[in-house]
Amino acid sequence: MTETASERQHALRGAAIHYVRERSVKSRVRRVAVPLVLCGVLAGGGVTYAAATVLDLATDYPSPQERAITDQLEPLVQKLQAVAGGEGALVTTIDDQPNGFGSLIVETDRPALTLYWKGAVPVSISRIIDEHPDIDVTIRDAPFNYAELAAARDAIAAQLNEELDGRGTLVRVGPESQARGLIIDVQTERALTEDDIRRAVARLTTVPLVEISVGEEGVTLF
Repeated sequence: MTETASERQHALRGAAIHYVRERSVKSRVRRVAVPLVLCGVLAGGGVTYAAATVLDLATDYPSPQERAITDQLEPLVQKLQAVAGGEGALVTTIDDQPNGFGSLIVETDRPALTLYWKGAVPVSISRIIDEHPDIDVTIRDAPFNYAELAAARDAIAAQLNEELDGRGTLVRVGPESQARGLIIDVQTERALTEDDIRRAVARLTTVPLVEISVGEEGVTLF
């Protein structure tokens, strides 16, 4: 069956929302961890977001229900994007307050999202949310904002291999989905423990590691 341009555009918009996914084991709900600060681009255009525990690039098309929910959520996400800015042009203040955006997790089985924010939520952000009463928005405190997480990520990406002194190689590093810190993958063939990695990271940043695991070769920033 030939796919029309309209169907393809719809599918790509849905895939943007699904760009980075966090799969829930307890229920069959798929949740989208929005990685960059509601920015425009992570690796080529589209709507991308901020911080995930699992990098799972979407290769399948969303279901009709997910498409409908994506369409319902998209205006709110785009408005938040316009206010919070993106990684390449991060807004430092909102309503004369520091930009506290940490991450955004979007549900795909119902019109709902969770916004992680460090500090008081600015009036302009609350106003945008109030304009969408049909969407269930939960706001949670974030230990770090995205700017802090991104700075820590970049410091680790630039210096961790030197700190490990040949005992391990960085594979992947990026913000955790609830803005609590960073997740990291390190490849090692030697006796390198999690404590060794934590100590090396602590010499580079005060942002904690929430998850440590072993990954494949090559570095991915997200």
